[in-house]
Order: sequence, then C-alpha cells, then structure tokens
Amino acid sequence: QGKNALDFHIAFYLGEYLAKYADADCVILSRDKGFDPLVKHLVGRRFKVRRVAAVSDAFGAKPRPPAAPNKAAPGKLESVPADALQKARESLTALPARNRPRKRQGLVKHLVSGLGRKHPETVVQRLVDQLIREGMLQEADGQMSYRL
Repeated sequence: QGKNALDFHIAFYLGEYLAKYADADCVILSRDKGFDPLVKHLVGRRFKVRRVAAVSDAFGAKPRPPAAPNKAAPGKLESVPADALQKARESLTALPARNRPRKRQGLVKHLVSGLGRKHPETVVQRLVDQLIREGMLQEADGQMSYRL
C-alpha cells in the first residue's frame, strides 16, 4: 500500500530467488533508479543482476546483422581468438578503475585499439559478449561495470 511497497516485494522475492539459484541471471524491469543501489550491492556480492528500463533492453541489445563469413572457412562465423580474449582480460585488469570505458561502444573501441586493430569490430563485439558470459563484465542500461 505504501509508496515503495512493490519495490520491497521485488527486492524480497529477488533475494529469495537468488538464495535458491545463486547462478541465475536476473533482470529488474523498471525505470525506477531506486533499484540501482540494490543492483550494485548484489553485483558486488557476485550475483548476476541488472536493472533495465525497457523490455527490449532485458533481452540484450538490438539484433546485430550477421557477421561476415570467415574467408578461410566459407560459411563459418569468426570465433573469438583465445589470444585476443587473454589480451583483453589483461588490458582491462591493468587499466585503473577510473579509466575503464563506461559504455559498450567505448569499451569496444578501447579493445580494438588495444588489440592492434588485428581483429574486426564484429570479433571484438563477440569478445565483449564472452567477457560478460564469464562474469568479468556486466552491462546494464548501456553502462558497463567490471568484476576484475
């Protein structure tokens, strides 16, 4: 009945769910930025939680056009090279927290530059997706956060 009654219910049931399924990816669909401190706290405790303002954001970014086929093996999409993934991990870990890119596009540009432009942007985009799956990065509302 109160002003934040629904918010408290969401926080309670989210906590109850995470207690049972600690590895779950959870999304709070709300424009209310009052959830952000809760999300920050849960992310700090290594839970995969984010708040989004639109349903389209809840299920990832806008669909990207398919990547160009790998010329060496027609019909196959380029994969993320292991050396590029390792170099990206090292680069981000060495970068002071205040200097880390805050948005995905800035992160992609940083990594393209850091990898010596050897890899096309489509590969670097998949590299960022891989780092998110590994839990090293988190993306919420277009903002990147780092778990290094």
